[in-house]
Amino acid sequence: MELIEYIFITLWQGIIAAIELGRLDLYDQTISSEKAVELYLMMFKALLILFGFYLFSICLERLAIRYALYKYNQVRQENENLTN
Repeated sequence: MELIEYIFITLWQGIIAAIELGRLDLYDQTISSEKAVELYLMMFKALLILFGFYLFSICLERLAIRYALYKYNQVRQENENLTN
């Protein structure tokens, strides 16, 4: 889970850096407003995809924990039935 959070933060920092770079003059050339809007849309889509993956991984983690608890309770119940 920490790895996913690290990737999310790193990508976010990269996007912010790209936005700031897009605002700077590069060899006395600025990017056009159409290119800037296109860049923002592409970065927003990337963030949405990454955020969706992050939520999906959280759901998978919770599902795995629930399944482990279910199995643990099942085994514990079987052990109690054997001792009685």
